[in-house]
Amino acid sequence: MNQNMQLMNLGFPPIIIQNKSKHSEYYPLFTQYRTTLKSGGFTELFALLLQESLNKRISVLTAKKNNSTFSLGKAKWHQTKRSRQ
Repeated sequence: MNQNMQLMNLGFPPIIIQNKSKHSEYYPLFTQYRTTLKSGGFTELFALLLQESLNKRISVLTAKKNNSTFSLGKAKWHQTKRSRQ
């Protein structure tokens, strides 16, 4: 996705367009652009998706490290990683 390369080159996280919203939100923007030559719909959608991506990243980075769910998941990941080696 070209937009994600541009975002990452600027230091932003990539955006994710969920499959469930592609047909209802994303694909209709192409038709709208072809008929109106206005890209505002893409701008709004990408801005919302970028906000969502940033919020998720901030939540992960600011989560307490002693959070039992995070620690348990991290421990399981390390166990799985060791067992594959």
